[in-house]
Amino acid sequence: MSVVACFDGARPWLQRWVSAARSALAALAVLICLCCPQTALADIPYPFFVREVDVIDGKRLVAENEGFAPVSIMVRLTESTNVTASRPLPVAVVIRPRSTEVITTLAAASPQAPWGFRYIYHHFVGDFKAQPAGEWPYRIPVDPVQGTRISQGPGGPLTSHDNGFSRYAVDIPVPIGTPVLAARTGTVIDTRLGSNQGGLESTYVGEANYVRVLHDDGTQALYWHLKQNGVLVRPGARVVEGQTLGLSGNTGYSSAPHLHFAVQVTRATRDHFEAVSVPFVFKRSAVPGVVAPKVGLELWR
Repeated sequence: MSVVACFDGARPWLQRWVSAARSALAALAVLICLCCPQTALADIPYPFFVREVDVIDGKRLVAENEGFAPVSIMVRLTESTNVTASRPLPVAVVIRPRSTEVITTLAAASPQAPWGFRYIYHHFVGDFKAQPAGEWPYRIPVDPVQGTRISQGPGGPLTSHDNGFSRYAVDIPVPIGTPVLAARTGTVIDTRLGSNQGGLESTYVGEANYVRVLHDDGTQALYWHLKQNGVLVRPGARVVEGQTLGLSGNTGYSSAPHLHFAVQVTRATRDHFEAVSVPFVFKRSAVPGVVAPKVGLELWR
């Protein structure tokens, strides 16, 4: 997510007005939440914030990560007049889970002259510096029955996996309500469970229910298209391989019930961060014991 903000040291009245407006919006947000039905409270955006703190003769930019995963953030000035920074911008840093950290402090280079600045920041869940621990063997994320095959993935025509964040993802057709299992031990960092929308129209792209699990080496597993209220874990939960995470469904951009499974890392691309799909292998009891997923592969063990 990208956010633009500004500060003009010559107009303190504007800052007071902005502060008052923010307080009013925060109070309104609380009121709205209190009036919403319980189902609306289930899906909460990842809790990461950047706030400005007044210090002597300056502004401190402080990142607050209230979630259970590291967050990568990139900050740069778009305009500046008579400004100095304790940490030069642009800068890309990682904010640890459940922590508050100072990004930089901005102040007037010459106290006798007017000063001001505009800045933009982009943040994304995950550590963009993390290095995956080699070729990890993942458990098949469902208990397949005879005839269960990968319907879309590497080695075949890609209809919806033709982008960087799903290049090596696989689709596994399963009936709605099939238990979805953790493919690897990790920590649940993000979920969605309230959607009941699905189909091939573009309006359904952002409507999938899901579970995202962070592994100890910084990779993340994505379990997508779960049924409404079919998420059985919450952010912060430590899950072990084989544990039930939820129930499969047909929400989001989907033509038929299936599980979309991907392993991703967070990476910096020019002036922003993005999720990048990486190759992985499945382990199974049949020979060979480790197999690279591809279109048509039967998962029956």
